Amino acid sequence: MALRTRAGYEPPPINGVLDVHINGPVLLIEDEESVRSATVASLEALGVSDVITAVDGDSGLQLVDECRPAIVLLDLLMPGTDGFGVLQGIKDRPRRLRPGRVIVMSGIYDPVVEKGISQLGADRVLSKPYHLSDLRKALIG
Repeated sequence: MALRTRAGYEPPPINGVLDVHINGPVLLIEDEESVRSATVASLEALGVSDVITAVDGDSGLQLVDECRPAIVLLDLLMPGTDGFGVLQGIKDRPRRLRPGRVIVMSGIYDPVVEKGISQLGADRVLSKPYHLSDLRKALIG
Protein backbone atom coordinates (compact mmCIF):
# COMPACT_ATOMS: atom_id res chain seq x y z
CA MET A 1 0.00 0.00 0.00
CA ALA A 2 1.43 3.34 -1.01
CA LEU A 3 1.71 6.21 1.44
CA ARG A 4 -0.43 9.18 0.49
CA THR A 5 -0.67 12.59 2.06
CA ARG A 6 -3.94 14.42 2.59
CA ALA A 7 -3.29 16.38 -0.59
CA GLY A 8 -3.08 13.11 -2.52
CA TYR A 9 0.68 13.32 -3.13
CA GLU A 10 2.30 9.93 -3.43
CA PRO A 11 6.07 10.15 -2.83
CA PRO A 12 8.22 8.12 -5.19
CA PRO A 13 9.65 4.87 -3.85
CA ILE A 14 13.07 5.30 -2.25
CA ASN A 15 14.61 1.92 -3.04
CA GLY A 16 16.25 1.65 -6.42
CA VAL A 17 15.89 5.27 -7.51
CA LEU A 18 19.48 5.42 -8.71
CA ASP A 19 19.16 5.21 -12.47
CA VAL A 20 22.80 4.77 -13.45
CA HIS A 21 25.13 1.88 -12.94
CA ILE A 22 28.26 2.52 -10.89
CA ASN A 23 31.14 0.42 -12.19
CA GLY A 24 32.87 -0.53 -8.98
CA PRO A 25 32.59 0.10 -5.29
CA VAL A 26 31.81 3.37 -3.56
CA LEU A 27 34.34 4.20 -0.84
CA LEU A 28 33.03 6.33 2.01
CA ILE A 29 35.71 8.01 4.14
CA GLU A 30 34.00 9.49 7.20
CA ASP A 31 35.17 9.60 10.82
CA GLU A 32 31.79 10.16 12.50
CA GLU A 33 29.94 6.88 13.06
CA SER A 34 26.46 8.42 12.87
CA VAL A 35 27.20 10.17 9.57
CA ARG A 36 28.89 7.06 8.20
CA SER A 37 25.89 4.87 9.08
CA ALA A 38 23.39 7.35 7.68
CA THR A 39 25.35 7.73 4.45
CA VAL A 40 25.63 3.96 3.98
CA ALA A 41 21.87 3.65 4.54
CA SER A 42 21.27 6.45 2.02
CA LEU A 43 23.49 4.76 -0.55
CA GLU A 44 21.66 1.48 -0.05
CA ALA A 45 18.31 3.27 -0.43
CA LEU A 46 19.57 4.55 -3.77
CA GLY A 47 20.41 1.03 -4.88
CA VAL A 48 24.17 1.17 -4.27
CA SER A 49 25.12 -2.16 -2.72
CA ASP A 50 28.91 -2.16 -3.02
CA VAL A 51 29.95 0.28 -0.29
CA ILE A 52 33.26 0.20 1.55
CA THR A 53 33.90 2.42 4.54
CA ALA A 54 36.97 3.93 6.17
CA VAL A 55 37.06 5.79 9.48
CA ASP A 56 40.05 8.02 8.67
CA GLY A 57 42.10 9.41 5.82
CA ASP A 58 45.01 6.99 6.11
CA SER A 59 42.86 3.85 5.93
CA GLY A 60 40.84 5.53 3.18
CA LEU A 61 43.94 6.05 1.04
CA GLN A 62 44.93 2.44 1.64
CA LEU A 63 41.49 1.33 0.43
CA VAL A 64 41.80 3.55 -2.65
CA ASP A 65 44.83 1.44 -3.59
CA GLU A 66 43.36 -1.92 -2.60
CA CYS A 67 39.78 -1.61 -3.86
CA ARG A 68 40.01 0.82 -6.78
CA PRO A 69 36.69 2.53 -6.04
CA ALA A 70 34.61 4.05 -8.79
CA ILE A 71 33.56 6.87 -6.47
CA VAL A 72 35.01 8.21 -3.23
CA LEU A 73 32.72 10.07 -0.83
CA LEU A 74 35.08 12.04 1.37
CA ASP A 75 34.52 13.92 4.60
CA LEU A 76 36.62 17.06 4.63
CA LEU A 77 37.27 17.58 8.34
CA MET A 78 38.72 14.53 10.10
CA PRO A 79 41.46 14.08 12.69
CA GLY A 80 44.83 12.94 11.37
CA THR A 81 44.90 12.90 7.60
CA ASP A 82 41.92 15.08 6.71
CA GLY A 83 40.04 15.34 3.44
CA PHE A 84 42.58 17.79 2.02
CA GLY A 85 45.35 15.26 2.69
CA VAL A 86 43.33 12.48 1.09
CA LEU A 87 42.68 14.64 -1.98
CA GLN A 88 46.39 15.39 -2.27
CA GLY A 89 47.21 11.69 -1.84
CA ILE A 90 44.78 10.77 -4.60
CA LYS A 91 46.13 13.54 -6.85
CA ASP A 92 49.70 12.26 -6.31
CA ARG A 93 48.79 8.81 -7.64
CA PRO A 94 49.12 7.98 -11.34
CA ARG A 95 45.87 8.76 -13.15
CA ARG A 96 45.17 5.07 -13.81
CA LEU A 97 45.21 4.38 -10.05
CA ARG A 98 42.83 7.18 -9.08
CA PRO A 99 39.15 6.67 -8.38
CA GLY A 100 36.72 7.61 -11.13
CA ARG A 101 35.24 10.48 -9.13
CA VAL A 102 35.72 12.14 -5.76
CA ILE A 103 32.81 13.82 -3.99
CA VAL A 104 33.69 15.86 -0.92
CA MET A 105 31.05 16.05 1.81
CA SER A 106 31.39 19.18 3.90
CA GLY A 107 29.49 21.57 6.08
CA ILE A 108 31.89 24.38 5.14
CA TYR A 109 30.33 27.00 2.88
CA ASP A 110 33.35 28.98 1.76
CA PRO A 111 34.09 29.69 -1.92
CA VAL A 112 37.85 29.80 -1.23
CA VAL A 113 37.76 26.36 0.38
CA GLU A 114 35.62 25.00 -2.45
CA LYS A 115 38.10 26.36 -5.00
CA GLY A 116 40.96 24.65 -3.14
CA ILE A 117 39.00 21.41 -3.05
CA SER A 118 38.45 21.62 -6.81
CA GLN A 119 42.13 22.36 -7.44
CA LEU A 120 43.02 19.21 -5.49
CA GLY A 121 40.87 17.18 -7.85
CA ALA A 122 37.45 16.87 -6.25
CA ASP A 123 34.70 16.52 -8.81
CA ARG A 124 31.96 17.88 -6.61
CA VAL A 125 31.20 19.24 -3.15
CA LEU A 126 28.11 17.87 -1.43
CA SER A 127 27.01 20.22 1.33
CA LYS A 128 26.14 18.74 4.70
CA PRO A 129 23.47 18.18 5.68
CA TYR A 130 22.23 16.87 2.37
CA HIS A 131 18.99 15.39 1.10
CA LEU A 132 18.80 11.99 -0.53
CA SER A 133 18.11 13.69 -3.86
CA ASP A 134 21.34 15.71 -3.50
CA LEU A 135 23.35 12.55 -2.89
CA ARG A 136 21.72 10.95 -5.92
CA LYS A 137 22.62 13.93 -8.12
CA ALA A 138 26.21 13.86 -6.87
CA LEU A 139 26.52 10.17 -7.65
CA ILE A 140 25.18 10.36 -11.18
CA GLY A 141 27.22 13.42 -12.01
